[in-house]
Amino acid sequence: MNLPAFITSPRSIKWSRRLVIATLILWAIGFFIMPYATKPLLEKLITDKYHRPVSIDSISINPIVLSARIKQFNMLDRDGKSPLLKFKELYVNVQARSIFAGAPVVEALQLTQPELHISRLTANTYNITDIIDDILKPSDSKTLFSLNNIQVTQGLINFDDQPVHTQQVVSDLNLNIPFISNLPYQAESYVTPLLMAKINGAAIKLTGRSQPFATSHQSMIDLKLTDVDIAKYMGYVPAKLNFSVSSAHLDTNLVINFAENTQHQPTLNLSGTASLSQIQMAQANNSLLAIKQLSVKLDNADLFGMHFKLSQLNIDSPDINLTRNTHGQLNFSQLLPSSPAEKSAPAAKSNPVLLEIADVNLTHGSVNFNDEVPSPVFHTRLNDIDIHLKQFSTAANHPMNILASLTTDYHATLSNTTKLTLNPLAAEGDLQLTDIALEHYAPYYNKLILFNPAGTANLASHYQFSLTDNTPQLRLSQLNGDISQLQFQQHSNNLLKIAHLAVKQGELDLAKHSVTLGEISTEDGLIEVKRNRGGVINFTQLTPDHPTHAHASTTSPDWTVAVSQFALSNYAVNFTDASAASPVTVKTSNIKLSASDFSTVANNKTKLDLQLNINRTGKLVVNGLITPTPFSGTLNLTARGIDIVPIQPYFADQLNVTVTDGDVSAKGKLQLATHDKQPTTINYTGNANITSFASVDNQDSADFLKWDNLALQHINFASQPQRLSINTISLAGLYSRLIINPDGKLNVQNIVKTSATPTTTSVAPAAAVPAPQPAKQPAVVSINKIALNKGHVNFTDHYIKPNYSANLTDLNGGVTGLSSLASSKADILINGKVDNQGQLDISGQVNPLSGNLYLNLLAKLSDFELSPLTPYSAKYAGYGIQKGKLGFEVKYQINDRKLSAENHLYLNQLTLGDKIDSPTATKLPVTLALALLKDRNGNIDINLPISGSLDDPQFSIGGLIIKVIVNLLVKAVTSPFALIGGLLGGDSAQLSFLDFPAGSAIINEAGITKLDHLSKALADRPSLKLDIAGRVDTETDSNGLRQLAFERLLKVQKLKQLVKDGVSITSADDIKIASNEYTTYLKAAYKADKIPDKPKIMGLIDKDIPPAQMEKLMLANIKISADDLRDLTIKRAQAAKEYLLKSGAIDATRIFITTAKTESEEQKKLPDNRVDFILGSH
Repeated sequence: MNLPAFITSPRSIKWSRRLVIATLILWAIGFFIMPYATKPLLEKLITDKYHRPVSIDSISINPIVLSARIKQFNMLDRDGKSPLLKFKELYVNVQARSIFAGAPVVEALQLTQPELHISRLTANTYNITDIIDDILKPSDSKTLFSLNNIQVTQGLINFDDQPVHTQQVVSDLNLNIPFISNLPYQAESYVTPLLMAKINGAAIKLTGRSQPFATSHQSMIDLKLTDVDIAKYMGYVPAKLNFSVSSAHLDTNLVINFAENTQHQPTLNLSGTASLSQIQMAQANNSLLAIKQLSVKLDNADLFGMHFKLSQLNIDSPDINLTRNTHGQLNFSQLLPSSPAEKSAPAAKSNPVLLEIADVNLTHGSVNFNDEVPSPVFHTRLNDIDIHLKQFSTAANHPMNILASLTTDYHATLSNTTKLTLNPLAAEGDLQLTDIALEHYAPYYNKLILFNPAGTANLASHYQFSLTDNTPQLRLSQLNGDISQLQFQQHSNNLLKIAHLAVKQGELDLAKHSVTLGEISTEDGLIEVKRNRGGVINFTQLTPDHPTHAHASTTSPDWTVAVSQFALSNYAVNFTDASAASPVTVKTSNIKLSASDFSTVANNKTKLDLQLNINRTGKLVVNGLITPTPFSGTLNLTARGIDIVPIQPYFADQLNVTVTDGDVSAKGKLQLATHDKQPTTINYTGNANITSFASVDNQDSADFLKWDNLALQHINFASQPQRLSINTISLAGLYSRLIINPDGKLNVQNIVKTSATPTTTSVAPAAAVPAPQPAKQPAVVSINKIALNKGHVNFTDHYIKPNYSANLTDLNGGVTGLSSLASSKADILINGKVDNQGQLDISGQVNPLSGNLYLNLLAKLSDFELSPLTPYSAKYAGYGIQKGKLGFEVKYQINDRKLSAENHLYLNQLTLGDKIDSPTATKLPVTLALALLKDRNGNIDINLPISGSLDDPQFSIGGLIIKVIVNLLVKAVTSPFALIGGLLGGDSAQLSFLDFPAGSAIINEAGITKLDHLSKALADRPSLKLDIAGRVDTETDSNGLRQLAFERLLKVQKLKQLVKDGVSITSADDIKIASNEYTTYLKAAYKADKIPDKPKIMGLIDKDIPPAQMEKLMLANIKISADDLRDLTIKRAQAAKEYLLKSGAIDATRIFITTAKTESEEQKKLPDNRVDFILGSH
């Protein structure tokens, strides 16, 4: 482009002319129009904003140099009368650079003869408080500016302190400030810093130094103050403070430096020293803070760059009163006035504050701390606080070293060495706490626990802390600590006493959720475990009940805990249980526990070794491996001499027996394992013993049950599924006392106490029927052998008077092959003696453990003397026993729940004594029964079979036996011949009578057989006597006698004929008439018989009539009288007696003919033409 041509072109000349005209117009507006338009607008704007009348004399503007002057400015106070602010002239020169900076850049600001009238109305209220609040009001954005060459001349400040009725006047104020700026730009500075004034007539003057020819345009002013009492001026702070300063003396030796850096940016720096001494702060008349001296050595403070560098900060003897109120607020958080938070836009980015302190020292500090949050109020005093910090800095990633220590009023100490980084926040160091009294901090935990701890703790650890993404990370290492004289008390009762507990080489990692301890050791401890009458154990009542709240599940991993070594020694645990019938006390002592490699990591195995003493004689040793997660263990157990007596109160209220001695011992392997949603499994293999067991009956304090040793050998038990096998159970030295008490009850019946409280039945609402549960698998039980050695059972009957006693001694034998398998049968073989002379043998097979009981037992007793049983025979039979021996052989069989038994009894020479009156004796004929049962040798051999069903609710073996014996006695009365028939094997129903043909006393063949059986029974039972009573049937026997008389008439006729014929005949009864002779002798007898009204011919001679008519007439003519019938009964009885005596085996004195008695119902069923046999004792 041709520049000269362009400039001289008509078009360019045209536009240049227009630009000059526009510029002249703008200058004219600026010079002549704007001052007049601006003046009322500015007056109104200030008046409306601050609610105070404002007047301006004139405003002049120079648009060429961008300057303005305001003359005679006057602002009155709110009352419109009192002066507030006025000045003669304000001159402002703005640089054109302001347009490009986007903020005012003032090259010069001159204020001439300003007058400011300030009044303090109340403690923190001024006449300009609203103006100050408006100026300090947060802005949505940062206000940028650059003020240069500031000059105030001939100023006046009038301060009216109305609360104290004083006036403060600052006159002849002259102030020069090279610049104030927050922009990276500074105009040319030509003023030297200056402060000159008169305060209440006293002149002060601070004159700066300038270096006008230096490239930095540096100006400095010295600020030296000596012993300035700051407290006097705290009342003039416009803000409302929540504290008061009663003393604070300021000394400074500072240099304020105004300069320009190499980038032509303004800087304002401060350097030198300053100190505050005798600082006293209070809040509501309570001392808050006291510092002997606070001093700083300021290397450089860049006030615009916000970079503060100190070589030293010293705080000497600070004394702080720190209080936290019931709302959790610290008193120091309430010192500054609070202002409502206002939502604002994000502030413009500003330089971050950088603070660097080479050396910080806080010495001889103390803190009084009162915390009102806990109850009671917590109070402590921290003394001898010393903090030394090297190379403090707020710069990122800058480490600093801290050394701190203190003591407490309870002689606890803290020392800490830390390397700290503020940005990002991180710390690493070593912490040590000593002599911490736990009870002193009770207010903080007394709401969390229900006991009072006491003890002295020490702790030392290396720690690493960081804050990453607002998540704290903490790791402790080389953690060592101990507690001495640890005690827990509850309601003045000791729960726990531990002389010493130590932790070594511990680590805690918050990020990994892990705790690792190298070693835990503790010794000399005493733990008191108590259960009250309600069954509550004291250690379950250590924390208060809190309502449970549902918590959202978290994904944070579970914590893991690991302990390399654990050692516990010389501990004791006392257990007292008041819930039993009488208090139970179990004392364990000399407890020693060691464990290694403990961890909650899944499937980690821990080695365990435990030893302890139980009461006076017991010892327990446990060692092996356990897995804490999920819990399982394989442990070797050895227990010796554990006394049973101390735990007796647990069953004393249920039994009428007192255990006086007994020790439990065991040795084996115990395996435990827990499973998710499955029952815990328990396995045990080993041996167990109960030795020296003894117990007494509470009623008479006599021995009840005791033994020398009960040994279970080779036990193998499993809980899932249930299984128990024992190789051998041996019982040696058994002694048992079986007693029938005066009330007739066995002592074993009273072992278990019965409750006197009647059972009440209430009708409950119908409940939902639960779902059927799967059938539980029965336990598998196997016992190879049960052995009994030298057993002794002592029997005493106090119900009988006089008392009876017997001893079952030398009990030996056992059971082999006992099993719950249905197909198995255990063999039983037991023998012993009764009163050291009767031999008892029991043998057979049994399976009591299967679901279907099987029993096949044979028990034999021989040579048992009966005379000692006289008390029983006298009471129940009414006779004593002179002599006799008993033997029995009983066989019991149970199969398919059906019982069949054979009771074979042998009574040898049983001889009863004299009759004894006893109200309880049976009225049944005991002697008769014995006579029936005894053979000719005086022995009784009898079988008593019984049978029954185990499913019968009335089933009782004893009841069945008693029933059989009673039936036997009843049978002796009602059916003695049935009893003899049973013994002889004959027809019992036929032995009680002997029937005869009608009208006859002749014994037929059947009768002879019957009498032969009866004769044998009588011969074998010499104690029996027999009564014979004849009977007749009036009708049939009368006809029979009539027929016999008729036949005799015929026999008499034949006798006569035989005599004629010379035949010798003894008796007509021996004659027999043949059938061909019958008519002959009938006619002869008819002829000889004097029958009235015989048929005759012509009334003279007998008429020949048919034989039948002859018989009829002859029979009708024969008369049978009652004497004839009575004579027949005697003949019949005599005939039976003569036959029985015929053999000579029966003494005639044992058989009697008696008169028949009234028939029984059973006898009424028999034929009347008979003799009755009645048995009795002889």
